[in-house]
Amino acid sequence: MYISKITSELKNKSILNLSLLLCVILVVPLYASGPFLPDLFLSIAVIIFLIISLKEKLKKFYLNGYSKFFAILFVYMIFRSFFSLNPEVSLQSSLFYFRFYVFSLAVWYLISTEPNFKKFLFIILSLTLIFVLLDTLYQYLFGFDFFGFESKTHRLSGPFDDELIVGSFIVKILPVLYSINFLCFTKISKKMIYLFILSIFIVFLSGERTSFFIVCFFSLFFFIFISINNKKIIILLSIILTAASILAVLIFDKTRFDRMVKYPICAMNLVKIDSLECERNENTYGKYVGDKGRMVIFSEAHEGHYKSAIKMFLDSPIFGQGIKMYRYLCGDERFVNLNSCTTHPHNTLLQILAELGLIGFIFLLFVIFKIYQTLFKLIFSKKIIIQNNEKISFIFITVAIIQTFLIFLPSGQFFNNYLSILYYFPLGIFLNFHYNHFNGK
Repeated sequence: MYISKITSELKNKSILNLSLLLCVILVVPLYASGPFLPDLFLSIAVIIFLIISLKEKLKKFYLNGYSKFFAILFVYMIFRSFFSLNPEVSLQSSLFYFRFYVFSLAVWYLISTEPNFKKFLFIILSLTLIFVLLDTLYQYLFGFDFFGFESKTHRLSGPFDDELIVGSFIVKILPVLYSINFLCFTKISKKMIYLFILSIFIVFLSGERTSFFIVCFFSLFFFIFISINNKKIIILLSIILTAASILAVLIFDKTRFDRMVKYPICAMNLVKIDSLECERNENTYGKYVGDKGRMVIFSEAHEGHYKSAIKMFLDSPIFGQGIKMYRYLCGDERFVNLNSCTTHPHNTLLQILAELGLIGFIFLLFVIFKIYQTLFKLIFSKKIIIQNNEKISFIFITVAIIQTFLIFLPSGQFFNNYLSILYYFPLGIFLNFHYNHFNGK
């Protein structure tokens, strides 16, 4: 009944608006198919939105401060790419990178003009998350998922096959889903709380340590703010259940214990090798040496990437080396070390410094300042008058963006098209909130 009612209401929509809505809501479910289809649907959505913008003269989406800021950033990225070591490769990332921001504008447009969009988005994100969680859990229990994709030695991939990003996918979807939940409903149901518990557990099982840290970070906001509208006993039991499940896995699953506890301690040289039996097994846990008498940053591999990125930055501190140039320069004698070469330095801050220099860092610093300023205003300012459930929704979506910029943690390739889809998706919801409550309608 609920879905059929929404479907019947869509019959009166124009073909352009209906096509835009369908393309946007299908981007996330298609994510598990690989980078091609979600990027294709995103690009189609961008083209449709640009046509709608011209037809309806949607000036507010382009003449606000955020759009001007990103326009300047994109111009700088293209400019720097022209003068990089390999302009052709660099321009492949920078020339059409603007489409991700336009996609976020399309999300903003749908949130503000299509009442059914929020309901559809909630349903689609819920079903997608449930499928990914069950598929990954099945893979953990039986060694392969619904599609026959086998689990790795110490990592789970779920429906993503060789892409070990299932934990990252979950932590990026969670705050968006629960933000939409509070836009559609005044409170959160018990089923959604149980879904959140399962999500934390699956992220832990995935073996992605950074993702597990991030989901714990979001959990702080989740359990604090949902307790406002829900019985606190349910929250307490949820926390106990989550902790007990993770502890049980650590006790009975040696592979997970090694991956989530033993290897990080050994890799960072936090204890002597003999005290934790830190094997030097490069194939399983990565290469590390525990007798140097100093702490290592995350692992020797990470530390090697970071050192090369810093050298690249110092070599060209103002403008950097150009987008995606780390992979081409990491073997240069000026920057090379034993662990230097990979596709990117595995840290957003260092990648920006190495590839876009201090100018890129200023853009990054501004974004970080604005999102933290927004969060603190939402939590502490009494001047902002927002309904309670909408305020929680705004806080959750702001945290979703903050998660992208936890710049002292290891991270993926920031300018990767596949990851950028999930980076910019919540931005559209954020922009709608920010425009309505901080800039006036």
